[in-house]
Amino acid sequence: MALIKHSRATNIFKAFLINAFVAALVATIIVEVRRDLNEDKSGIFQIIHNIASRFDSNPFKTAPRKMFYTFITGFVVSLIIYNILYVLIGFGGGMIANKKQAKYF
Repeated sequence: MALIKHSRATNIFKAFLINAFVAALVATIIVEVRRDLNEDKSGIFQIIHNIASRFDSNPFKTAPRKMFYTFITGFVVSLIIYNILYVLIGFGGGMIANKKQAKYF
């Protein structure tokens, strides 16, 4: 099912390389989201504010609230990235995975 063949994490080097890529990508996106939460006029701020204001009247009033919304955004971004990489390269099977890829559901 993977779109890009021969890139699964079947040895230690590939596993470390792919995991480092995923960790750096997620960390970069989360840092940029946190930076944008401090600027009231950014596009990311407006998107998260529109969603969060349905549950909380002033979602970015304190630092713990910003941290909470940054965590939630990071969680959602991580799920999206892991699913995209699963479709592209079969990421997530581990090094003990069979050569034949399992079905998604």
